[in-house]
Amino acid sequence: MRTNEKTKLHARYDQRAAYAFTPHSRPDTDGYQSFKGPALAGHLRCPNHPTSMRLPHTRPTSTCRPGAECACGRTVTLSPDVMAWARQRTVRGTNAWAADYGRRAAVESGNAEIRTHRLHMDRGSTRVFGTTKNSILIAFALAGLNHQHPHYESLRHDPGHW
Repeated sequence: MRTNEKTKLHARYDQRAAYAFTPHSRPDTDGYQSFKGPALAGHLRCPNHPTSMRLPHTRPTSTCRPGAECACGRTVTLSPDVMAWARQRTVRGTNAWAADYGRRAAVESGNAEIRTHRLHMDRGSTRVFGTTKNSILIAFALAGLNHQHPHYESLRHDPGHW
C-alpha cells in the first residue's frame, strides 16, 4: 500500500477502536481470557447501559436501540484458539498498532544486520573466555556496525539532525 492509503486506513481503524472489546483480565493457565464490552470499558455510550450514558459527549454513542439486546455492556470469555489476533496490546489496524508493528520490524531488521548481513555474530564469534571480555568485544563490534551502517552514516553528515 502507498503511505497515504495506509494513513487513511489507520484513521478508519482509529475511529472504530472505540467499539472494540478490551481485555478484562489476564489469560488464565488454560489460555482463556475475559474481554469487556466497549460500554463497560468506558469507550462509548450505549443507551442500554445507563452508566455509560454519563460519559462525556465527546465519546461516540452506539447505534443500539433502547431495550434491544446488545453486547456493549457484556463480558465474554474466549478460548485460546478463538480470535488470537484480538489479543494484542493495542487494537489491530490503529495508528498505535502500526507504530508497535513498525518498531518490531525495525528491531528484527537490526537483529538480522547483527546476526546475518553485516557482523555474522553467533555463538563462538569471539574467542575469549569470560563475560566481561565478551561484552567488551561485542560492544566494539556493535560500535563498528553503527559506524559503517549507511543510515547512521547519512545522519552523521547531517548537522541539523543532531
